Amino acid sequence: MKNVKNSEQYRSAAEILGCDPEVIMAVALIESRGTGFLPGGKPKILYEPFVFGSRTGDKYNGTKIIISGIFYPLSLTGKWSRQAAVYGGEEIQHIKLNAAIELDEGEALNSCSWGKFQIMGFNYKLCGYDTVGDFVKSMYESEQNHLDSFVRFIKNRGLAHYLRKKDWPGFAKKYNGAGYKANNYAVRLSDAYQKIIRG
Repeated sequence: MKNVKNSEQYRSAAEILGCDPEVIMAVALIESRGTGFLPGGKPKILYEPFVFGSRTGDKYNGTKIIISGIFYPLSLTGKWSRQAAVYGGEEIQHIKLNAAIELDEGEALNSCSWGKFQIMGFNYKLCGYDTVGDFVKSMYESEQNHLDSFVRFIKNRGLAHYLRKKDWPGFAKKYNGAGYKANNYAVRLSDAYQKIIRG
């Protein structure tokens, strides 16, 4: 596991995207608190039951897993809500993923956001990989892979200009989804950026 702590790595990524390196650092800070791996060495993930439900045609809806006496849904349909998703903490996300893999491995991997920049698995092609399995393998290897995937994703989605202009609402909508306002995502990005440049 290799962490990205060297500012030169961020500067190199920023040169490719034409933005300030602190902007990329701000995204990492909000998405993963700046660390792409859990203490045990696995990449940070967030399992999304609504995505899994949609991608599997809702055929597993109602399937749940019990962890420490709490029921966590593996597949949901309808309008997204945080309350219904019952995300739980970082430490249980791989348990939920492993349970979903028993139902549909490929779509389970597609239905998690991965690593330092929390990119959804189904975006693997935009990150430069042939399969979601290749993408996930790279997420286990290093934070440099997380950063490289982020750069390719931003370029292929045409989002770099939002980062260059520090257009936080514009970037937030495209990167975090239509619910970014409810998550206060743009404001948190701006605050993170200000914190970083202040040192």
